[in-house]
Amino acid sequence: MTATARRTRFGSAGIALAIAAASFAAYWPAIHGGWLWDDRLEIVDNVNVHAASGWWRCWVDPEGMDYFPVKGMAQWGEWHLWGGSTTGYHLANVALHVVASLLAWRLFTRLGIRFGWVGGALVALHPLAAESVAWIAEFKNELSLVFLLLAANGYVASERGGPGRCYVFALAAFVLALLCKSTVVMFPVACLCYDLWAKRRIVWRDLLRAAPFFLASLLLGLVTVAFQSRRAIGLAGPMPGLHDRVGQAGWSLLAYLGNAVLPRHLSPIYLPIAVDWPVIVPWGILCLIAAALWFAGGVWRHHGLIALAVFSALLAPILGLLAMSYLRVAPRADHLAYIGLIPLGALASGIAGLLAGFNRRLAAVAVGCVLVGCFVETRSQAAIFASPRALWSAAAERSPGSWLAAANLGKVELDEGQYRDAAALLDRAEALRPDSAEVGLDRGNAYKELGQPAEAEFEYRRALALDPSFQGAYYDLGVLLLEQGNAAGASVALKEALRLNANDAAAHNDLGLALSRMGSVRRAGLEFGEAIRLEPGNKEAHLNLGNLLARGGELAAAVRQYRLALAIDPTYAAAKANLAAVLRAYGRPSPDDGVPVPRP
Repeated sequence: MTATARRTRFGSAGIALAIAAASFAAYWPAIHGGWLWDDRLEIVDNVNVHAASGWWRCWVDPEGMDYFPVKGMAQWGEWHLWGGSTTGYHLANVALHVVASLLAWRLFTRLGIRFGWVGGALVALHPLAAESVAWIAEFKNELSLVFLLLAANGYVASERGGPGRCYVFALAAFVLALLCKSTVVMFPVACLCYDLWAKRRIVWRDLLRAAPFFLASLLLGLVTVAFQSRRAIGLAGPMPGLHDRVGQAGWSLLAYLGNAVLPRHLSPIYLPIAVDWPVIVPWGILCLIAAALWFAGGVWRHHGLIALAVFSALLAPILGLLAMSYLRVAPRADHLAYIGLIPLGALASGIAGLLAGFNRRLAAVAVGCVLVGCFVETRSQAAIFASPRALWSAAAERSPGSWLAAANLGKVELDEGQYRDAAALLDRAEALRPDSAEVGLDRGNAYKELGQPAEAEFEYRRALALDPSFQGAYYDLGVLLLEQGNAAGASVALKEALRLNANDAAAHNDLGLALSRMGSVRRAGLEFGEAIRLEPGNKEAHLNLGNLLARGGELAAAVRQYRLALAIDPTYAAAKANLAAVLRAYGRPSPDDGVPVPRP
């Protein structure tokens, strides 16, 4: 190896380390952040993630709204490494992002673009990536991006005279990317754009080479649509007509492009762009941008137009033309646009090379200012993912018309015991979205905590009128009625909750309480037993079963249940008091008198 080659290799290693260090520094505010939004659905409450067999069950019996088994396997591995500690998940997200950034650099270099490291650094530090990196649930974005960039590197290598295995590698990596997140389906279009960029034309051979990629996109894209239609699309509510969707898609693409070029005022939630202009206007603006690049000529025509085409193609699946569950939340989201950073990085590298050819000092200053600005903005964005309060406070401040931001911030206040503040926020959410059953449920919980049971019951019943299959509303209504002494009404509501989810241990326990108060002792005992079977660590179910047995004169069995409750929680005051009372009535038996002390 020559001295020049050694200097180049050491220089590249130094830049790679700098990119990695800057990435971890930018995302450090979120490294110790807790669970957010649907993190619990993805990780904490995901049966497959916890089960020993989960690594293969995600292929045949997946949880959630989509079929992403490779992502499921990786999350299974993470759970068995980190458990409930969120720091490990955050570190893994940042590490994957660094790998993706370095693979992007490698891709730009493979394409023959000078200063490819500039594009890699921009991918690493761009604020548009913050939502994907700092949010645990978006692990699938970073994992799919790594596989996609491996596929892109393999495809370009095969096109530039590499061995046939590069093409096979590219196809395999692309399938893995699809099995992490199917928003990468437009990669075959990007491949054809590359062929057009490299050869200034597309021939039949290019179409034939791209055909297997299109086939994989079609098959796994249809799987995603099938899963969404069965499990999630109803959550999006009524979809607007095609005319409105086409218009909103154009505005969304313009907004994504604007946020990519000037990433300021980013928000966790975006409102629909309400403009009473003809649907053709946003698409006309995009055509004007393309025309400006064409008439600029030179590298702008050749590189700029291709970058715009790849950016638009890659983001096409998430513009809202098809009904998807994310539309329930917002028409667009930063974490959906992560893939658009690749053509942006390629163009940035090309611009840096162009500036360097004109004035290297000017190029260095421009690149430094852009990367430092991105670092500062990304670090600020990462900080809002440190806690639910930080996230939803930022969302409510930046999108004050968002019902979801108000609702989730209200839920944060509710969880923290600030019931009046919670009620005010939830009232605002209800005014913005009167057809939301979830808002009705949370309002009911707030009114219940404020000592307004009539208002709480009204909200629970309103939530059920909006969504008759809302299991949580039936459960909370049943608990409220039980607390109000209406055991018969509670029994009806809790049975409905169990009809919708027979594995709800808490509902079985509370139904047992309702039945016992109605005098149905045997059925109550069966419900307590089922609660314990489903959740052996349910101390309340052990206590309630012990109380039922004690009232029936089965004191030895009652003692056993109280001791099981205390084995779960040695400080459980109710179990201690009831155990003491039964022992006094029973003559204070010892373990040798036939009442063994059970192990937890």
